[in-house]
Amino acid sequence: MTVIQKTKIAAITAAVGVAMGLGTAALAQPRGGAGGEHRGMRGGFHGLRQLGLSDEQRQDVRRIMELHKAERQSIAQRLREARRSQNEAVVAVPVDESAVRARSAELAKVETDAAVLRARMHAEVYNVLTPEQQEKAKALRAEREARGGQHREQWKNERQDESVKP
Repeated sequence: MTVIQKTKIAAITAAVGVAMGLGTAALAQPRGGAGGEHRGMRGGFHGLRQLGLSDEQRQDVRRIMELHKAERQSIAQRLREARRSQNEAVVAVPVDESAVRARSAELAKVETDAAVLRARMHAEVYNVLTPEQQEKAKALRAEREARGGQHREQWKNERQDESVKP
């Protein structure tokens, strides 16, 4: 192998390594809103504004959000730390599979805690709604899920089209 060939192989190997590292880092970035909060940890509920809440209902929702504010912030911080820790294990060389598994398990635990909190808050807010508002909320969720499925399908088709191009 010539020096030029060795140099090209080294450059390609380095570029692939950098690309993989950046891709892994991007995947490990916090998802969601400001401060890296996980989806739903900001306390927002999709479609709430479309339900025509009364002033009393809005106050009840604010009270529920305030009641859980410290817990939401704590879980958001735990999520950021767990994601960062998992990413550190993923990009470590040499690979320590047991560390990756342990940190991934910890992240899963924190994500489960976040999901449980979201579920509790959702139930509390849902109970503030009238039966008509609850039905409208269900319909809005179904519409949002249908749009999400359409967007995923469109994205998938675009990705396939890009891979076919020469």
